Amino acid sequence: MFDFYERRKIRQWLYSWPFLVILIIISVFLIHGVWGVYQQERLTRINKSQRLEYLKGLKTREDALQKEINHLNTKRGMEEEIRQKFEVAKNGEKVIVIVEPPVSDSGVEDKRSSNIFDRILDSIVFWR
Repeated sequence: MFDFYERRKIRQWLYSWPFLVILIIISVFLIHGVWGVYQQERLTRINKSQRLEYLKGLKTREDALQKEINHLNTKRGMEEEIRQKFEVAKNGEKVIVIVEPPVSDSGVEDKRSSNIFDRILDSIVFWR
């Protein structure tokens, strides 16, 4: 019988208001900790996806640079690069440099670059 009364006291104490308040306070602290861990996990997942995209970009850049290095390691690749950068020619070759006419800010070619006959013709057409 003594055992029955002890169980009853323990049960009364477990279902009492002070014990429930203590359980709620402990639960709030635990939920707060879990929420912080969840936010860190979410931030880590976002950072991981961003870093994977960055890594993918770096790998494609590495492939492009490796192809360019392989091309420059050949004699033809070196010659093409030197000709492109420095505008040089071999002995016996001639270089033709094409210069485009100057363009003003409005996108129309500069009239001063035309010859005198074009200017006279333009002025005659203008007065009509």
